[in-house]
Amino acid sequence: MPPKVSEEEYKMPDTKTATAVTELSRSLNRASIFNHSLRAYCFGICIGKYLNELQYIDREEFYIACMLSKIGLSDAIRDLPEYQGRDFELIGAEHAHAFLLSDDVRYNKLKSDEIHEAIALHTSAVSVEENMAPQLNLLYKAQLLDTVGYYRHDVHRDVLKQIIAKYPRDEFATELRSLYQREMAEKRFAQINEDMMSGLGELIALNTLDDKSTDFPEYPLLK
Repeated sequence: MPPKVSEEEYKMPDTKTATAVTELSRSLNRASIFNHSLRAYCFGICIGKYLNELQYIDREEFYIACMLSKIGLSDAIRDLPEYQGRDFELIGAEHAHAFLLSDDVRYNKLKSDEIHEAIALHTSAVSVEENMAPQLNLLYKAQLLDTVGYYRHDVHRDVLKQIIAKYPRDEFATELRSLYQREMAEKRFAQINEDMMSGLGELIALNTLDDKSTDFPEYPLLK
């Protein structure tokens, strides 16, 4: 059974960079996507504890990757000339990288490069299939848990409820599907097209995290 995780364990890193990243995420993302980013971080810490992987990650770096993972969907930057027509994951990766290396932030170059890679690949199973860095794996699993419910049994059900209560899902599923559908309509060759045509939209709509009658049984037969 996954262990219980306290709020203290998944709280935001108390650093100047983490605070700046939080404000950037809040300013660029819709409220539903901002809360998704926060839940992804919390879920990632919980999954990492269950899989004994937290010892291999830099928590501040992981937090930054989670909080900026969906900024490529933002109305404020997606139509900038340098980003037009690009996949939202790559837009987010490039914008996050530039922000972290800006004169105002001056984050570590190697860590900034790793965050770029994590955001660029955060919707791709390649991070798991090719056994890449643990924080890439955790970001992939955490966002997948919040998006479609996979890996939910790697987080204690009481902690799931606690995180969702702290950062409500509200209209997240509806808004995310709408944003993905916009990507499909405007970018014929984007990776999200293949994912949506393979049933991602339906999986988002059917996520059991949005089912108020579900009590998140602890031991499923399948994930």
